[in-house]
Amino acid sequence: MKGPSHYVDVSAIGARVLTESLIRDDRIDPEFNMETVLNELRAEIYLRNEISPKIDQLRPDITKVYGIALKSAASIYSAHTYAEKVPDSVKCDTVLFSSNNGVFDFPTIKSLLSSGIRVVIGGPTATISGAKLLRSQLENHGCKNLHNLIVVSGFVDLTTDLYKIINKWKDYHIEDNDFTTFWQCEKDFVQPHVRIFQKIKKENKRKFQIATIFRSGCWWKKCTFCNYHKIPACSFVGNATPSQVAHNIINSCILHSTNRVFVADDYFLFDHFNESVFEILNNNGVEIEVYSGIRMLKNVNYVKKINKYVKSISLGVESMDDFSLKYINKGYDSRDIEIAFDNVAKHCDSLEIVMMLMMDLPVKNEWSIFENYKRIKEQRNKLEENGISIHMLPKLLEVNWKLRETFVDHKYLRIAKENSNNHCGRYIIWKALEELGVVNSNVYTDRTTPLERYDSQGKMLKSDLFTIPDDLFKGLLNES
Repeated sequence: MKGPSHYVDVSAIGARVLTESLIRDDRIDPEFNMETVLNELRAEIYLRNEISPKIDQLRPDITKVYGIALKSAASIYSAHTYAEKVPDSVKCDTVLFSSNNGVFDFPTIKSLLSSGIRVVIGGPTATISGAKLLRSQLENHGCKNLHNLIVVSGFVDLTTDLYKIINKWKDYHIEDNDFTTFWQCEKDFVQPHVRIFQKIKKENKRKFQIATIFRSGCWWKKCTFCNYHKIPACSFVGNATPSQVAHNIINSCILHSTNRVFVADDYFLFDHFNESVFEILNNNGVEIEVYSGIRMLKNVNYVKKINKYVKSISLGVESMDDFSLKYINKGYDSRDIEIAFDNVAKHCDSLEIVMMLMMDLPVKNEWSIFENYKRIKEQRNKLEENGISIHMLPKLLEVNWKLRETFVDHKYLRIAKENSNNHCGRYIIWKALEELGVVNSNVYTDRTTPLERYDSQGKMLKSDLFTIPDDLFKGLLNES
């Protein structure tokens, strides 16, 4: 079972590996349950049709906030509205639950445990948190019957004996892997619902795609807001040949009725193996999307290879304010961004860029807020004038309880009181949803810290959402 807030328009390699592992084991009689994913789709539709108009009426000043955070709102609503109904859809005594977003998944896990169902938690949440911390968090969220739970961290492949792990019923960390077996896995339990997802995402102008991965691990690992460095660096191609990998991707695309693959390496780098795979994919009409980065895009040869092989890149720009970039330790400045985009404009015939931005970062003064978004808009305009397609993905700053001690400097960024009238960051979203009765405060307390921003003179600053003029804001929401 996938936890709520998993992307339903992407077939993850983890889903394919788990599916194949389970159906190939004669000792296991699996039943694949899509209830949590379907619930999220229902929630997204409900929020769009019911909650959004209420926000427009009750809090018109935060309508644009809702537009940015619909995904998170849908996840929260799904997790808490349908969690109690999920056990009714379970026809077996043990559920394998892939957890990707921690607290979003806890209500469903709590509901399953309360119903006497045994739960095996895996996925990124298990690997990042570890069994001891995860159990403590679940207990704090009111989960009972924790003896009916085990936490399995690490990576599953076709050599992983899931039956043995489940039979022992003890927390377990998978250490030994043969990632070559990844490239034997093509089927997954999401496939029967692909047509539904394609229809919904067609309405949203997004294309269904399969995801895969060659290597995990970001080589930078120094961004102060990120905890992905806790996921171990691994090569998933093992001893597989480029031909094996490429044809696995092609066959998976055919099964999912798509020609789009997202290679989810944390920061994609080219080598002979990758280029050999991409050559085969391109020759078979497969469109490729990767995570890229500003530092690599400063390299002209890298950009030329992007132009040759890749259809789309996702790019964590975050900001064009040098103070903000230094605060989050991105390892580049605004001039580096300009150089990178100059290279893209000059050497790419056509390219799609998903430009990720982080709103409400610390700044020196209010003028810096205006200047930041003005420069971002200028870069966007320049790229679009050169035939580059831009999709903006702005997100509000979110500081969870783990980052409070290291990220909040108590000068430019301070922990606010709950009754403050000048919150910034994602906390604004949760408070608005709480006012509408969609979520209770205990849902987001661990995930989101109430924050306030101050300038270099100690003057309080408003959120970017309530500072930047409408013409700049429209540029962030893909409106011309």
